[in-house]
Amino acid sequence: MFYADDSQLYIAINLNDYSPALDNLRNCIDDVINWNTLTCSYATLVKQRSSNLLSHFAQHPVLNCFSFGNTTIELSDKVRNLGVILDKELSLKQHVNDICKKGILAIRSISQMRKYLSHDNLKCIVNAFVTSRLDYCNSVLYGLPKLEHDKLQQIQNIAA
Repeated sequence: MFYADDSQLYIAINLNDYSPALDNLRNCIDDVINWNTLTCSYATLVKQRSSNLLSHFAQHPVLNCFSFGNTTIELSDKVRNLGVILDKELSLKQHVNDICKKGILAIRSISQMRKYLSHDNLKCIVNAFVTSRLDYCNSVLYGLPKLEHDKLQQIQNIAA
């Protein structure tokens, strides 16, 4: 997948024989690096960004790190993909906690300047800094467990 400033590679891995998939991934990464050889530091950039992007979503992971060329990438337990934090169980708990943390911080900041704002301006600021966080990618939150849903509802109630 190619985005404005991001490239993502997806490979399905057979848990019984994963070496062909990993070889295919190495070849893809090499092709991307060769395609982007406009700067000398691109391989370093791939290593820095990839450590945050690669993860394993299996009950019994087949590897803990991935190597290509002179680069070794440690796989992480959580990744951020287009603003959504995914953990290895795909539970979205970390994502919900992150939304709540940022929402509470925004509400605290807004409450300090509340007395200086008109009601309409206050609504605009709350919508910009709190409600927008709750709304962003909310379709992935469908079917959340009640506990996680209640956390988000509490932030929305406080913002209201």
